[in-house]
Amino acid sequence: MNLKKALCILSGDDYSIISKCDEDLQNRFSRIGLFVLCIFVLCIVSSYFTFTMIFQNYIIGIPISIFFSWIIINIYLLLLYTLTKNLLPHIKNTKARIFSVIVRLGFICFISIVVSKPLETLIFANQLSNDISSYKQEEIQKYTAMTIHYFDTETNQLRVIIEKQKKLYGTSG
Repeated sequence: MNLKKALCILSGDDYSIISKCDEDLQNRFSRIGLFVLCIFVLCIVSSYFTFTMIFQNYIIGIPISIFFSWIIINIYLLLLYTLTKNLLPHIKNTKARIFSVIVRLGFICFISIVVSKPLETLIFANQLSNDISSYKQEEIQKYTAMTIHYFDTETNQLRVIIEKQKKLYGTSG
């Protein structure tokens, strides 16, 4: 099986029909298949990172991430196919069509967010670690200053009370 045929099959359409089309259309379907393959690979990387962090086991992460990615790609392709123009005869209902498209696009956005967040964490891990460290330092300094101020205030109040007691009872010390 050559690469072009494999990419056309990954596009999700029937290769026996695509093979009878002109070269330009076959190349379009190959690019769609390449796009789907890229999404699949990114989904595998993202889910592998996620599942190895969840289960703390690299071996378990591989089959689960491949299975999860396969499910995501199939859902993605199904949603894309349902967004294409309906060629079958039907009664047009614009409001229902708009609602349906919004729900499908929302689901595609949800899938893309679920897949992209672990990748963002993986890509920006160093910067995120630095930002968290600096934030922690700022918070520690702020709360240390607040604690020192609180204890200084309390200590001064106790000193004032002790001085009043000393004056009241005439003791020195």
